[in-house]
Amino acid sequence: MVLLELIEHGFHLLYWWLIGVYIIWIMANILYSGLAQDVQPVGNFSCG
Repeated sequence: MVLLELIEHGFHLLYWWLIGVYIIWIMANILYSGLAQDVQPVGNFSCG
């Protein structure tokens, strides 16, 4: 019974960890695309 509870608890931790990684990944993509848009005109200006 104890082993079953540990396995169940482990699955809950894994579930929340995956959700956390997914949210961080989405936020990182949003930040990266935002930074890329901000940097692009400066890069074009320096090239021109």
